[in-house]
Amino acid sequence: NEFKNNHLNLEKNKSIIVEKLLTEFNLFFDKNLNTNEIKFPPHLYEFIKNRKKDWCNCAYDALFTYKINKHYIIAYDEDLNFETIKPVDFSNTGVVEFKSVWTGLHQFLEIKHGLRLTEENLNTCFISNLCFFQLYNEKYGLTGTAGSIKTQEVLKDIYNFNVIYIPTFKESKYIFNSKSDFFCGNQEKFYENLLLDIYQKYNENRAILVIVKYINNVNILYDKLKQSNKFNINDIITYTRNDNPGQSIFLNHEIGPKKIIISTNLCGRGTDIKITKECEANGGLHVILTFKTESERIEKQALGRAARKGEKGTGKIMFVGNCTYDNIKKNRDNNENVKFDYIMKTFKNNTIFFQKLFKKFCTELNKMKMNNNVDKRQIMDIKERWGLFLIENNLNKLEEQEDEKELKTKPKQNQAIIKIEIIKNTFDQIEEKFNDFIKEIFYSNKEYNYLNPFNIITDFKSESFVKAKEICDNTLSIGADYMQIYDNIIRIKKKIDSKSLQEICNKFINLKEKVINLIKQYKLMKDLISNIKYSGDKKELHKQNCEKINYLESFKSNLENNIDFIIKIGVNKKYIYLNEFSIKSFFFKFEMEDIKRYFQDFGLFFLYTFQIEDPSCIIF
Repeated sequence: NEFKNNHLNLEKNKSIIVEKLLTEFNLFFDKNLNTNEIKFPPHLYEFIKNRKKDWCNCAYDALFTYKINKHYIIAYDEDLNFETIKPVDFSNTGVVEFKSVWTGLHQFLEIKHGLRLTEENLNTCFISNLCFFQLYNEKYGLTGTAGSIKTQEVLKDIYNFNVIYIPTFKESKYIFNSKSDFFCGNQEKFYENLLLDIYQKYNENRAILVIVKYINNVNILYDKLKQSNKFNINDIITYTRNDNPGQSIFLNHEIGPKKIIISTNLCGRGTDIKITKECEANGGLHVILTFKTESERIEKQALGRAARKGEKGTGKIMFVGNCTYDNIKKNRDNNENVKFDYIMKTFKNNTIFFQKLFKKFCTELNKMKMNNNVDKRQIMDIKERWGLFLIENNLNKLEEQEDEKELKTKPKQNQAIIKIEIIKNTFDQIEEKFNDFIKEIFYSNKEYNYLNPFNIITDFKSESFVKAKEICDNTLSIGADYMQIYDNIIRIKKKIDSKSLQEICNKFINLKEKVINLIKQYKLMKDLISNIKYSGDKKELHKQNCEKINYLESFKSNLENNIDFIIKIGVNKKYIYLNEFSIKSFFFKFEMEDIKRYFQDFGLFFLYTFQIEDPSCIIF
């Protein structure tokens, strides 16, 4: 609010805002997390510490930078069974990326819209496109849009490619108009000129494709065409979602005269728009590109929807701005050169370096998998620890820290040399840490310290429950506590002495106290959530938190019943025979989906499903 009220440039002041957020986070961290007011597993302490600044950046981007129907949409997820955030690749393909997630940013966008919170992922398995293609001895490629000279140079540098040009099998009849008067000084003039151009081609019985940058631009243009009363509304086709078969049905048929397609860049690459002979006779498809593309390649792909296979067709670029096409091209090429220089630097430094470490990691992991004595839990633990290692040794972050230390104290003329040395030293430090990491998890002969507590208790051994409690700590160990009590009870054969039954009762009492503490924690969160002003009318985040509280309240009530039951059957008796009470009466019964949802929403652990001997008890 401070920055909004002062009308300051938010992007310009991003670093200041993020630092303020980080200061607040550190105060919160020191006050609550370090003093055990809010519980979290101890093994995640370093993870939280390393992610704090990243989360602050994500919070900023979620609030100020990323916009719905531009950078992402809200859509139903078939796997999760609720609505969540789905990224949109607006700058390249316009595709809604249903299987992609942003690390950290995803969760802040869910908070922004009041959606259910999902877990933050750890990246443990990766390979860059550049490294992937280098795995092949022979490489061949064919493209109609090789892009700028710089693009071709990069391809030659990375892959040792030779680029040759193959002429088209038919002479091109494409006409591109690049007059400077297509660039409009303001938004109102832009839409006025755009509608005029569409109307002219519409009256010439042409088919028109208008490519816009964002999904909401499609809706705006559709409304303007509709309000103008110059077009038959049935002639207008909108295409924004690759997951919607109803929107893409037009691609299965030839497009005739007087058809207007408004689309994001979904229609800009690899989309085969077929036109009728009548439409082709009238001049073919007319493409209007309404935004500055990041590269020549993307521009060619968009405008190239017209005049394919030797057909007639025209294209033009129209957007807000006072410039010429030549100037746009020049500025874009300069930006692309800078971008490719950066890509080459990071590829030759960071990418190849971490790919080398990952290859070594996979080699050791494969050796371990060959050992028949190794179970899946050990493999999963190692992968999780590898993910935490990558976060802890974020190369860019380490470089920034070293830069600040070294460069401040040195004259400018020596800074370039120093920076190279800093990068080299950083690589050396990480590689040394990596070698220690490999020795520790593969060759130390120590017992594996599984990071995921719910992973440990799958073998139902008493020592596993103890280990899970040690890792989980305090209130977050309720799963391990509950399983340990169950372990005690299922080992009862015919009778139990009153002392052992009293011990079970005491464990129930201790577990109840932990559940009460966890309920308090979620109620604190409930108060925090109630003060958030969501973007839109979604209340799923609040509902999700209330479900957790309700679940724990039911758990607490059930524990109280179990405690009362043990007292009633008489703990003063020397022996209690099994036929005097039902083991099942100790355990609460919930619908499987309710339990699943609780642990899935917990936000810290992966989901594991087990069913043990007693069908009334399903544990996650």
